[in-house]
Amino acid sequence: AAVVLVPGLMGWGPEEMETPHGQVPYWDTGVAEDTDSCGLPLLQASVGPVSSQHDRACELFAQMLGLRTDFGAEHSAEFGHDRWGSDFSSRPGLWPDWGPDSPCHFVGHSAGGNTIRLLQYLLATDFWGRGTSAAWVKSVTCIASPLNGSTATYLYGSSRDTGLFQWPSLVPLVSCVELIETLQGVPSERRGRLRHWRLEHWGVENEDFRSYSRLNAKLRGPSRVFLTGKDNLSYDISLEGALELNGRIGADQPDCHYLSVLTCCTSSALGGFVRPSGHCGAFLLLPCAFMCAERVDHRLPGADVADWRHNDGLVPLASQRMPLFGAKRPAPIQLDGDDGAGGDTPDSSSSSWRLSEAGRWHCVWANRLAGDSGTDWDHNDPVFGRSLIWEPPRQRWSFTAALLDGAAAAARWLGLRREGGSFAKVARDKQKTFYERLYRLLAEIP
Repeated sequence: AAVVLVPGLMGWGPEEMETPHGQVPYWDTGVAEDTDSCGLPLLQASVGPVSSQHDRACELFAQMLGLRTDFGAEHSAEFGHDRWGSDFSSRPGLWPDWGPDSPCHFVGHSAGGNTIRLLQYLLATDFWGRGTSAAWVKSVTCIASPLNGSTATYLYGSSRDTGLFQWPSLVPLVSCVELIETLQGVPSERRGRLRHWRLEHWGVENEDFRSYSRLNAKLRGPSRVFLTGKDNLSYDISLEGALELNGRIGADQPDCHYLSVLTCCTSSALGGFVRPSGHCGAFLLLPCAFMCAERVDHRLPGADVADWRHNDGLVPLASQRMPLFGAKRPAPIQLDGDDGAGGDTPDSSSSSWRLSEAGRWHCVWANRLAGDSGTDWDHNDPVFGRSLIWEPPRQRWSFTAALLDGAAAAARWLGLRREGGSFAKVARDKQKTFYERLYRLLAEIP
């Protein structure tokens, strides 16, 4: 079986994140040549960074088999976009022999985990009429996934009452991307190539992101429903959107193995208050602090308030463990790393480090899986957090260099350290160990 890696919100596929210093891999050491995958082929998917979970799942299915993306006639008519999306038929699929006799392990970071769960549901219902079934998915691994939504969406423009995205356009986001590229010295002909947006079915081409005025005009035209409706990722990862999505998916598949990998960078203070820990990445401090104070109990009767306030900078801890809304499930099996001697190192001979039961959720802390129990991991530490921030040239003064120097000073003040030009606090060997032990868990599934 192969391992299919699915990125999250604003994520990208192979060779889709370009900076003046070269390509940045989303999965970092997870796909490095020196990382032992236990003989499992590693496949990297590319799905819409802001598209809805339905649209992303359809793109993922098409990529696997080398087809043109089909969003379904009913879905496309309901939300007002074209039925057909990105065409992957010009090249071999990621796994052309994919089927019940050749299933795959799917690993998703952040919203990628939700995408995988919906893909499995669409396979189980034979959404594309190709004789698919849930057996095409051998395991589902969700790394820091908002399985029950994230309260951080309210900070970035979603309504607390409906979960709907309220900004009139993506112009603020695009303006930031354009500004960053300008400061980085990216030539105008190369701008807009930070990622593939995959919004052609909404009438928005990737080329449109090179022009502020052209993109603004398109987003305020027929594509406006993408911003204010439910067919986008912002709604799907809100609490309201996650409730709706989990209700659609329903029960877990009895023959599939489920694993949730937890990350958290908060700590408890006096009086029961929750605050960001010294290991929270500098760029996640604002949403982390926001979620530490956000109340959810008035929307979720009986919810564990503390668990919803503890978070990894983007996703509450209570949302990462397992899907809860709309379906009752037994408590997840905790992979605690206890090898019988009180150690923290995973031992492949110990049953506590195996996905022992099909149809049941298992949980493991990312840092403990990496043998790094003394360090909190934030939302980005398992993936690109090590390599995304780059060192600008020092030949002359620049605003970007000054900005990064200021952020670095703040990071040092918080107890973080810089490594390899990034604000990564997780050493490369720890991140590499994380993936190697994760792949070992998947390889041991019968």
